[in-house]
Amino acid sequence: MDTNEDKIILELKSVEEIINTHRSQALNYLKATRLTLAIILNFGKNGLEHERLVQQNGFFNICVNLCSFVAK
Repeated sequence: MDTNEDKIILELKSVEEIINTHRSQALNYLKATRLTLAIILNFGKNGLEHERLVQQNGFFNICVNLCSFVAK
């Protein structure tokens, strides 16, 4: 049986950097779908950048990480 706990939102980007507009878009997707996890992957100028957005009890937590490799 599929539950919302088995699903995530995966937002793929190819931009210079992840900005607040991208975060807002992902948060709106979480609210609309009632899912709890969204990941933004950016294959931008400086390699792979990712952010993890978690919704729990009406609050949002954003974890920002820059991967250790650079696209060539």
